[in-house]
Amino acid sequence: MSRTYRGYAIAFLVVLLVLSILTLSTTLNGTTSVSAIIANEVGVYWDINCNNPVHQVDWGILNPGSVRDEPVYVQGEGAEPTYLNLSTTNWDPPNADDYITLRCNYAGQKIDPYDDVLQLTLTIDISRYIKGISNFSFDILLSGSDHLLGDVNGNGAVGPTDFGDLAKMVSIYSGFITGPPDLVARGDINGNGVVGPTDFGDLAKMFLIYSGIVLEVPRV
Repeated sequence: MSRTYRGYAIAFLVVLLVLSILTLSTTLNGTTSVSAIIANEVGVYWDINCNNPVHQVDWGILNPGSVRDEPVYVQGEGAEPTYLNLSTTNWDPPNADDYITLRCNYAGQKIDPYDDVLQLTLTIDISRYIKGISNFSFDILLSGSDHLLGDVNGNGAVGPTDFGDLAKMVSIYSGFITGPPDLVARGDINGNGVVGPTDFGDLAKMFLIYSGIVLEVPRV
């Protein structure tokens, strides 16, 4: 092997080593996060016996591309059987959810009060392309409700027929709500106080979530 060739080989190895160190440094540059749990009409617990309530989830150190699960147990605490509506809010910094996804395996089951205990898995997914964020926080909202978010026709499921019913509602109200409160609550998917065209996109998201196609918890 000539000295010139050997020199090129050594230089190549040095560059490769430097790149590997830089990549490792980037990978180990983890983020930390804590999510507050805000529950309404339901209790959220760490144990199946519902003795240890969950007030926050400490996700620990999260590296780019990492996924972490946290199992929790949910019990209905209202007077009637309830559905569970989940969402996230108060992201800090606000652009954190561009790189971070919260998912949940809730499939739209009804929970009987103080009888059923529903095990849920909250999953946080960090994009491998996350940048400029060293730590973040957000709140997880879990609310008991007499209807599933997106169940416009009240049949206990979110399906294709809800799109037709939502279209009728939008046609009737033309985006301005003057109808019965229960009808408004079912048609106003995005919670902006109006039943209008923008609710179709949110209804589509809920349909994908409860169909198991997309498990992302929506942001409010």
